[in-house]
Amino acid sequence: ERLPARSLLCDAMDRFLVCIHAAPASRRTLRSEEPRVSAAELVDLLGEETGLQAVLPGFEVRPEQERLAHAIRRCLEDRGTMLAEAGTGVGKSFAYLLAAMERVVNHDEIVVVSTHTIALQEQLVRKDIPLLLPLVGGAVRPVLVKGRGNYLSRRRLDMALRRRGSFGGPEWASLKIIEGWAGST
Repeated sequence: ERLPARSLLCDAMDRFLVCIHAAPASRRTLRSEEPRVSAAELVDLLGEETGLQAVLPGFEVRPEQERLAHAIRRCLEDRGTMLAEAGTGVGKSFAYLLAAMERVVNHDEIVVVSTHTIALQEQLVRKDIPLLLPLVGGAVRPVLVKGRGNYLSRRRLDMALRRRGSFGGPEWASLKIIEGWAGST
């Protein structure tokens, strides 16, 4: 099932940066309890004398970041589409991560954050999300998935195996090893 984009963010150079998808977690039971933290409270962590200043000494409050986070939160809540541009230093990552984490924590949704670069993916999963987890009660389990070029396409493997005559001995042997590996993972 293809999910519609919920929010798009662009950097100052108009290069595609992040696409966020949110959808109900179909295999899990939706929570019926009250939200653990209100959406406004979570995004308000970007404001003065609040959460981020406690866990990140020297955190500088940026009104643009707070406005962006509220706009993304509303967009996700309304199941809308949004295109936003913010320059370097605004704090786009924290803005969209806090809004996305609110959907996971309070609405039991699966949120996919798709980035233009693997470097940004790694920054989000290894640095930014762990920093924000204590603020949302640790109820988010991030997973890093590094682009389709890093995964085996079973369809393409099957197509290659059907074209046995197209491969020499060493290539065919390699395909058979990959086929065995694919069957065991």
